[in-house]
Amino acid sequence: MTEMLENGMIVGASRYDKQDQPMLTCPVCKDSCWQLVNTVDGFMCPDCEDKFLDANKSDFIDDFIDENKEKFHWDWLDSLTPEDRLKVLGWALLKYERTHPVDVAQFRLEWIEENELDFKRFMQERLEYLGQGEF
Repeated sequence: MTEMLENGMIVGASRYDKQDQPMLTCPVCKDSCWQLVNTVDGFMCPDCEDKFLDANKSDFIDDFIDENKEKFHWDWLDSLTPEDRLKVLGWALLKYERTHPVDVAQFRLEWIEENELDFKRFMQERLEYLGQGEF
């Protein structure tokens, strides 16, 4: 199928050419624009939509964070310094441990078993530091 071009446009495709479309008037700012956006406050131009969203964003922040809770928490945790991240995770572990003591105790034992070599090295270093000899 061969398309006919006229002035760089496909012949018969004028409905996609913004120049052939009538300009719309924004009911909010009364400026002319190519399209109107449907919002909860009615139709408006994209510039007015941006202003509307900026003015009303506090109404939507909590809902957006609730819907994106996991990403928000990970991004927030990544924004912390390594020292602060350890503090937060330590506090979270203590709080979690109060409500799930068996889970945390079991995890500690499993983690020590998985890291047994490092744990023995740690104990050996501590005992040598304290002058207790070998483990």
